[in-house]
Amino acid sequence: MNEEGPQGARAAGPPQRLYSLAILFGAESLSRSLVVALIPTLAHRLLGDAYGVSVLYFLVGLAGVASSFAVPALLHYLSRRTVFALGSCMALAGVLLIGTETFWGLVIGMTLATASISAIDITLSLYVMEQVSRRAFGKYEPIRVFCGGVAWLIGPYLGAVIATQFHQMASFVLAALVALAQLVFFLSLKLAAPPIAATRSRATLANPLRYLRRFLAQPRLRLAWLLAFARAGWWQMFFVYGPIYAVTAGLGREAAVTA
Repeated sequence: MNEEGPQGARAAGPPQRLYSLAILFGAESLSRSLVVALIPTLAHRLLGDAYGVSVLYFLVGLAGVASSFAVPALLHYLSRRTVFALGSCMALAGVLLIGTETFWGLVIGMTLATASISAIDITLSLYVMEQVSRRAFGKYEPIRVFCGGVAWLIGPYLGAVIATQFHQMASFVLAALVALAQLVFFLSLKLAAPPIAATRSRATLANPLRYLRRFLAQPRLRLAWLLAFARAGWWQMFFVYGPIYAVTAGLGREAAVTA
């Protein structure tokens, strides 16, 4: 299954393309942020204590790492367009399963939602590298950060308010609708990309572990990874244990996302 567009095509980065790619990033961020404060409290209620929540997030995190290594191999057999669409569908199904408020719905839903992040982020990054020229990248990045920032600014509070004023499932349905809108918008863009690699038999090209030693040998890349890891770890701790503390202390879910 080949994708449309000439092989190796690279756009000059027209303004509408920059905004379109940034909107895709913002939509993915909004879909996640709407339920980010609800999932830990739901997990805490189903599992009974914070220790169980920690174990669950650790295991789901391992599944997320495995999925991030699996995406390059998946791109060896499926088109980039298909992998992005698959990631959006997993995000949609994941939040709906979590919204069922059952143990297995929570486990399977979190696993699907985590795997969707790898599929969407990797394919979207590939599109950006091909569709946005180096000269236009300085204009694209602030737009992308702005879209993501707005999503994470309003998403957690909006999701908590909807869950409190209406029903918790309503926030998960809204997150699923955002994921669906992201998929429809992506399909409407008809982004050009190279066809599937003709050298499928060279499976080592899809194995990122091959380049791990080269990565670790470069001090700047190690520092960049360490900073990104520390930042991600801090925010994960904040978004997981902040809502649990707020709810168990009687402060409410709104306090968890406005503290």
